[in-house]
Amino acid sequence: MSSFTRWFASRTRERIYELTRRHMEQVRIAVNELPQLVDAAFRGDESAVMERFTRISLAEDRADEIRREADRVVAGSEILPADRGDLISLFDKVDLVVDRCQGAARVLRIIIEEFGDDFEKLSENIRDKILRMLEADRNCVEHLHQAIDALLRGEVGAAMEAADHTESLEKRVDEQYRETERAIIRERAANPIFVLYLMRFVDILEQIADGAEDASDQVRILAAQMR
Repeated sequence: MSSFTRWFASRTRERIYELTRRHMEQVRIAVNELPQLVDAAFRGDESAVMERFTRISLAEDRADEIRREADRVVAGSEILPADRGDLISLFDKVDLVVDRCQGAARVLRIIIEEFGDDFEKLSENIRDKILRMLEADRNCVEHLHQAIDALLRGEVGAAMEAADHTESLEKRVDEQYRETERAIIRERAANPIFVLYLMRFVDILEQIADGAEDASDQVRILAAQMR
């Protein structure tokens, strides 16, 4: 029996569970705010853009604080060092997802401030593709949430299944990313710098799903230790 399995009967279990839940909730806030930010940008609603941007930034800050607290709790637990590393790695990989949400928000803010006219002229086709990528990102994060929740309840099969769903959804985002990239190239916008920033934005959207998949892989590692 691994020390990670024994940890489920330990006094630190509930503390780690609560920190994990709070950490994941901040990630979900950020990934749910991002489509609202993009929608506000498409509508030219500057106040809503700033409100959504602030909410994403706060979620990222709070997630960092929770991750640091989790690192301290795990480091002081009875889990063996190797297993501690696996659990801390899960926090780090999940934290990267919210970092990328913040990164996407920052790039979008630059686009709005520096290339507002070009952004407003984007075709409905590209707008729709971006919104579809955002929805797929949200689905990836929700399945990651399910995988982590099942893992911490000791439900290995459910954790593995949700991790598999996360991977399948990530592949869908990859396909959407390629389609969006081609659509942007075909748009033939007059400003090549705007195009580069827009490409950077959709690239980060694809990385959000990649991050969720990486975290789900870490769930599999931890779940395997519980078998």
